Amino acid sequence: MSSKLENSYELLEQLSCGSEIAFNTIYHQFNRDLYNAVIVYVKDSYLAKEIVQITFIKIWDNRASLVKVKSLENYLFIIARNTLFDYLKKIVAQSKQLDRLYNQLPKEVNDAGKKVEEKDAQYLFQSAVNQLPPQQKQVYLLAHEMGLSLDEIATRLQLSKETIKRHLGLARKSVRLYINQNFHYDILIAIALSSFLISPR
Repeated sequence: MSSKLENSYELLEQLSCGSEIAFNTIYHQFNRDLYNAVIVYVKDSYLAKEIVQITFIKIWDNRASLVKVKSLENYLFIIARNTLFDYLKKIVAQSKQLDRLYNQLPKEVNDAGKKVEEKDAQYLFQSAVNQLPPQQKQVYLLAHEMGLSLDEIATRLQLSKETIKRHLGLARKSVRLYINQNFHYDILIAIALSSFLISPR
């Protein structure tokens, strides 16, 4: 039996007994690999990280049963896959449900409802941007409203490209978090705003 396999069995046994050290070891060992697998499907860093976090929460919550697991790596990827599928099915189900509701409404109500929803969504998005720190807000608006590239923003603000990239990443994360906390249909609005969150050149 290889030392790597022995180590996996030891980690599983320790984790099943509630060892936080074993959990942290597994997390740091597989976190990046799981993220790289998930990002291929969701195409969104924030959502990929969220799905990976949910995966590890499930691992911890079900730690008592891990002593029966034969392959730690395979088990982690199966949990991540199932979490991803559950997320995608949830999006499809919500989308179909809203489509049915819209189709059942009279045209006048349907159109009015869409206008209100769009107005509320735009207001929420603007509020999310307005709550950003001044530097992050400036970088965010230059990228997503003016369509400037990272290099162009760096030149305009006389900052390094890495600093601009960091500000933009923090701003996006903050906007997503604000929307998720303040909008009931957070998944739908995140999709609707996806065009605003495309990385600049």
